[in-house]
Amino acid sequence: MKHNKQKNVGIMFEILSHAVLREVSEKRNRRAARLYALIKENFLKDTEISKAYKIYSQFIHSEARNVYSANLFIQNLIKEYVVNVNKKKLDAELNRLSESISRITNKKNLLKINVPNYKTIASFHIRLHEGNQYISSKENLIIDETLLDHLLENKAAKRIRDVREQSKYEKKTIEEIQTEKLALVIALQKFDDIYGKLLTKEQKLYLEKYYTTAEPVKYKRWVDKKVNNLIDEIANKSPAITDEKITEKIELVNEKLKGIVEQESVSTSNLKDILLIVEMKDKLELF
Repeated sequence: MKHNKQKNVGIMFEILSHAVLREVSEKRNRRAARLYALIKENFLKDTEISKAYKIYSQFIHSEARNVYSANLFIQNLIKEYVVNVNKKKLDAELNRLSESISRITNKKNLLKINVPNYKTIASFHIRLHEGNQYISSKENLIIDETLLDHLLENKAAKRIRDVREQSKYEKKTIEEIQTEKLALVIALQKFDDIYGKLLTKEQKLYLEKYYTTAEPVKYKRWVDKKVNNLIDEIANKSPAITDEKITEKIELVNEKLKGIVEQESVSTSNLKDILLIVEMKDKLELF
């Protein structure tokens, strides 16, 4: 089955998102910001690409209880696409997006970026554009199995539910959540460029994980493990401390850390406390 990545709105969003993260990780912040601007201009504003992506996004981030519901959902998405998306306008916008990418980076290399759910999004794209090419019965079967498997066992939907449990994301759309996380990654890198020398490696790791971990629950588990280690480290160093005021502060710190572990999620306030405690723990080395 022929499939043009550049005409697949879902794939292009994934590729651009991964490209932003790659550029940030390689310290090319200016290029990352320009690619991120393309995502905002094309996928978040009132464009034909945005209209189309909302349909792809519904499929990518939804789930179904059974085969009947899954098939019905797919058919409704196809109808929504046919009614709401102007294919000529969409094609023109995708061509302009392609040209814009070429002005920012090597488009050929960008299109080589691996998209984890590529087969699923490609299958959905082909189903949306049925009639544009011949598809054999065997190929149709593969497409149907791929789409149904995705909706019946959708891990992406679970991740979005976990994210939305955090109050700051309650009223945001999936597209807003995804782009906001990309913006935070870029902001974190810029912060590191300016203030990196003031933070320890351990402090940077807490920040980086906070802004880049997709699942809040996963980040909480990681923090709990690190905080318990912090409690043990501080406990091991405490016997060497003879100053009563410092001992009292250590006791308060231990209570605060235990309180963080007991909470359901990690707030920005918790994170700030942890960073300060990490700094304090390092200073205990002097005693």
